[in-house]
Amino acid sequence: MMLGVRRQWALPDKPATLVGLGVAGFALVLCWILLGGSKHSYAAAVALAVFPFCCYLAAYRPMIFPFGLFALLLPFDNLLDFSTFGTLTKLIAGVSAICVFLWTVRERRFIAPPHALFVWIAFLGWAAATSFWALNVTDAIPMLVTYVLLIGLFGVMSVVEISQQDLWFVFAAVVGGGLIAAIYGAYYYHTHAVGLQAGDLARLFVRVGENRSIDPNHFANGLLLPLALVLTMFWSAKHLLLKAGYCVVIVTILAAMYFAASRGAFVGVAAMFAFFLFYGRHRLQTVVTATLAALVGVASGSSIVQRFAVAGSSEGAGRLSLWRVGYHAFTKRWLSGWGVGNYQNAYDASYLSVYQDHPNPWHFNAHDLIVYSSVEFGIIGLILVLAGFVSAFLIVRSIGKDHPLFDFRIAVQGAIIAMFIVSLTVDVLWYKYLWMAFIAAALVRSAGRRHVHRHGP
Repeated sequence: MMLGVRRQWALPDKPATLVGLGVAGFALVLCWILLGGSKHSYAAAVALAVFPFCCYLAAYRPMIFPFGLFALLLPFDNLLDFSTFGTLTKLIAGVSAICVFLWTVRERRFIAPPHALFVWIAFLGWAAATSFWALNVTDAIPMLVTYVLLIGLFGVMSVVEISQQDLWFVFAAVVGGGLIAAIYGAYYYHTHAVGLQAGDLARLFVRVGENRSIDPNHFANGLLLPLALVLTMFWSAKHLLLKAGYCVVIVTILAAMYFAASRGAFVGVAAMFAFFLFYGRHRLQTVVTATLAALVGVASGSSIVQRFAVAGSSEGAGRLSLWRVGYHAFTKRWLSGWGVGNYQNAYDASYLSVYQDHPNPWHFNAHDLIVYSSVEFGIIGLILVLAGFVSAFLIVRSIGKDHPLFDFRIAVQGAIIAMFIVSLTVDVLWYKYLWMAFIAAALVRSAGRRHVHRHGP
């Protein structure tokens, strides 16, 4: 076994040369530091030493790097601004798609694409068509480019054949990123917990500088996939020490979600637990875990309990008024829609035509997948979006109960259900954590197919 591992990680001549040059460069820069270099020199030395290893991994193990780095940094997406290009995770996602695609071509690791990819390509085509009659083309193009990048990344990851080892590494990166985000969120909450307005309940609003922040709803939503994965890891673990470690991760993630106090995220968690209970194979552990999580949440006096208590009187923080305006806009262009990226313009056009019990500002988002999709893309686009969710959920349907990856199948399907639930109260279609859940399903399908081909049905 050790011999196999050594062969697997053995460096070809060119990567070995790069690594040697990197180490030599690191030694030279380190000598310069010791002779009086600045603090920036440390970063330069580390970058120089790591760069050859990163090049090797990108060429020979792209699922570990750069895609593993993308999965790790995903919960911090909104904080990682990268000039006018967008965020750092957007750049890493693009690099990941290129590296994985080139590796797939070189190694001939292609598999047949899932039906979900064709559905989302059809959606992309319709979204592009709506840009021709969009109210504001300036708003349409950036959103269309975003969908191209997201669906492109999903497409590449859905046709690559990967090993179970790579799948475990990617999921470890997802869980690790969720854990780091949860720890940071818990620390930030206890030092910076604030409300949106005076008198609001304390919630977790992560802010770095003046322009970078993570909305508490999106912060909690980004933890749904890590939570689903670590729950199934916890339930399927045999060793007590390993179970204890997973338990710590679960408690930390749930605590951070309590601090974020996102009602939609916890409704999604409840739906996820219900799915695990009916379709998973660890029903008793599911019941015990869900019961303990609910009891601790109620007993802790978290803001989430109080926010559920006032949900009716506030019309879901004014969402019903938002949706009335959105419905009015939908009736004006129910077939073709107002154009990709133009929901806020359509909202403004209908703003004064609808009475609002809880008035919201101009130029507001939909906070609902169905309202958003029907207004921007019309009834055709809405059907394609809903079909995209259903087809993504069904990507892993070939993984049966006797398959070693069945628990991961249940985890990603539970996460997709939770994502759909939260999409009914907040906009998620262009957020990377939603597409990471779709990609996770595609990767489980890929690793599962390879296991069947190696070991037979």
